Amino acid sequence: MDKIDIELYLNQIVKFFNENPKELKTLIGNCEKALFFEKIKEQCFSNLENGDDIILTKTQLIDVVRKLVITGDIITKQPIEYLEMSVEYTNFGKIYLN
Repeated sequence: MDKIDIELYLNQIVKFFNENPKELKTLIGNCEKALFFEKIKEQCFSNLENGDDIILTKTQLIDVVRKLVITGDIITKQPIEYLEMSVEYTNFGKIYLN
């Protein structure tokens, strides 16, 4: 029964993000949404094994996005030249531009 609950929860999340694509883009950037949903599913099963609620907390959802960032699925590596251009030299010292 719990696996069915997980599938229902995932279907609700997918439906929400399909109806609100801007929200998904804001949350995961350029990452593949299928990979994002797969990571959510893995976290749900992890919660189930630990005896927790299958619904992800805000912290768990943030951790899922962080894992995607760490693996490089959202942020692409920038060339070194681009990083050097983001430094502005002034009389007061270096200013790093974001």
